[in-house]
Amino acid sequence: MLHAETLWLSPTPKVVGSIGWDAVLPRVATIVVLHDRQTDKVFRVVNAHFSHVGEQARLASAQMISSRISGSQADVNLVLGDLNAEPKSPALDMLTSGRLSDAHDLAQKRCRSGIGTFTGFRTGGLRGAPRIDHILVDGGDVLWYCTEEQIMDGFYISDHLPVYIALMP
Repeated sequence: MLHAETLWLSPTPKVVGSIGWDAVLPRVATIVVLHDRQTDKVFRVVNAHFSHVGEQARLASAQMISSRISGSQADVNLVLGDLNAEPKSPALDMLTSGRLSDAHDLAQKRCRSGIGTFTGFRTGGLRGAPRIDHILVDGGDVLWYCTEEQIMDGFYISDHLPVYIALMP
């Protein structure tokens, strides 16, 4: 690990617990810069949780993260997490209008295609559910993308399904 920091998604990103714009809860982005000794590649990873109610907060959060990625010298940049934004939403469009692309669209193969990521703990199929959890990529080839359905004792393990990719840097 070369660098790590947490930013609060607000006009005062260094103020712990600050709430931004039209959000109702504090939201954060955790950023790490990693060096892979085997490939000698540098990875910048941003894990974020955007507001679930505030459209302005989601867009401003996306702008904040986009500005950090635009100047990145990393070989691979990843933005991932519960962005509470569907494809083609203003926040996701902001993130993918620069260097980042949706891993879902880049993937050479997908498992469980056509299902959303927000379960609300419902069971019985997720076709038509919103896809609000994302992995956005700049650099490398996305070999596959998967949304994993994990059910224990008849219930989903979370109100969101895990999303993961295989990336060849």
